[in-house]
Amino acid sequence: EKEGKRDIENSETAIRFSGLLGSLDFGLVFFYGFNDLPGLKTEVNDLGQPALTITYHRFHGYGFDFAYSLAGYGFRGEMLYRDKVLYPLPVSIAGFTNHTSSDIQSIFGIDKTFGDNFYINVQLIYNRILDYREDVIADQDTFIGMGTVEDKFFHDELKLAIDFFYG
Repeated sequence: EKEGKRDIENSETAIRFSGLLGSLDFGLVFFYGFNDLPGLKTEVNDLGQPALTITYHRFHGYGFDFAYSLAGYGFRGEMLYRDKVLYPLPVSIAGFTNHTSSDIQSIFGIDKTFGDNFYINVQLIYNRILDYREDVIADQDTFIGMGTVEDKFFHDELKLAIDFFYG
């Protein structure tokens, strides 16, 4: 893989606006850049033979995040809309191809410490491919749940924790 040119065409831009409304902490974000995960495509090389090429696809992202505390519970969330994301299709005689789609990525979490040491954190992640095709190698909707339950003992010298994940 060749490294891209270091010029304005290969730059990334992000803008974030944040603020407080009472005890609600929020942010709005815009991103224009490249997906961190590469895509694969088949091209014809100089010898007229198919060649596998790694590509990093550019997309726009628009999103928001928030954090709020109520009665000792912490609520947090984020959502991001991406306009041009590559999703792989099954390998065929034509080689590697991708489907370009918009998607929404989101996460919501809640946490609380009970007493001095007993802590619970639960997070729910939801992703949706908006322009879904049946042959995409991904589910249209992805749900993931994860979290932590922990307690501390002996003046915080010993921490017992259970992490969980479902999805």
